[in-house]
Amino acid sequence: MSSASIRPTTLDGIKRLAKSIKREQSIQHVRALDVAAKQAGYENFRHATRGFENAKPGKSRYSVFISVYWRDRTAGGDGRETLTVLLTKPLDELLKPAQLANQRSLTGLRFEGPDHLARKYLVRSQSDARDAACQVARTLQFVDATQLSPS
Repeated sequence: MSSASIRPTTLDGIKRLAKSIKREQSIQHVRALDVAAKQAGYENFRHATRGFENAKPGKSRYSVFISVYWRDRTAGGDGRETLTVLLTKPLDELLKPAQLANQRSLTGLRFEGPDHLARKYLVRSQSDARDAACQVARTLQFVDATQLSPS
C-alpha cells in the first residue's frame, strides 16, 4: 500500500508514516519526517511538534479534514480545497451520517473516513470551495463547543 494516501493525525502517526516513507523512497529519516509532517498538514516536522505541544493540556485534540472539490469552467481549472479543524471529540461522536442532511452547511457532505468529510458535488470556483469548507468548519466548531447537534 502506498503511503501517499495516509494522513496522520498524531505525532506518533507522523513518526510511523516517516518510517514507511524512509523504506519506500530510500531517504534519510529526517527528510522522511518532514515529508510525513507535510502529509499531515504541517510545514515540516518541527512545525508539527510545536503544533502538538501547543495543544491544550488535559484536552485531547482530534483533527477533522474537510475536502471540497471545485471546477472553474470559465478560467479552466479544477482542484480540491482541504481544511483541517481541531476538535475536542472525534468526528463520529459529534455527528452521525444521517445528521449531515439536517443542517444547511453540512448538506451534500459524506464521510470519507472516520476523520474526513468530503463534499459530494463540485462547486464553481476555488473561492467557493474555500467558503464551503469554512462554513463546515464553523458548524463543526459550534457543535463541538456547545455539544448541540443537528436533529
